[in-house]
Amino acid sequence: MRLLQLLIILVVITAGAVYFNYGTIEPCGVMREQIRRDAARHGGDFGGFVASVMPDSVINSMVAAQYDRPVTPYLCLKIATGIERPPEIKRQ
Repeated sequence: MRLLQLLIILVVITAGAVYFNYGTIEPCGVMREQIRRDAARHGGDFGGFVASVMPDSVINSMVAAQYDRPVTPYLCLKIATGIERPPEIKRQ
């Protein structure tokens, strides 16, 4: 019983930290927010502005094209944790 309480507390603390940092606990929402932050960091003022106003559907389409499959919460979770990497681009 004590172990279950500890596990529940850890899950709540982790979910709270993720929500505080990203504004959502949904895996795809976390992934999209991280993409926006990276674009703002590396894209300068204009790139950051464009990334901030880009709809979720556009980001989902770009991710789906890069991974060559539809965006699912499972894929988003794998991308966010670093388990899934984009396929290598073959040069001709």
